[in-house]
Amino acid sequence: MQKLSLELVEHPSMDIVNAAATVLELTGSDNVKLRTLTEWAASNSPFVPRLTLEDACALARDVAVRTICFFT
Repeated sequence: MQKLSLELVEHPSMDIVNAAATVLELTGSDNVKLRTLTEWAASNSPFVPRLTLEDACALARDVAVRTICFFT
């Protein structure tokens, strides 16, 4: 069995984010928000994305709930 190394995976990895969005069946708008936040996090940009704090928190809660439901 070959070991999986995460050392070469960028964080956050768009491949992982895209796979998770598909598995969690996010809506189109939530998928766009998730991509926006992920690309911003990966870019080290000092400029925050055009997304309200409330929308970001709602998305985080939704992704957390969907992830828990997926694994239970």
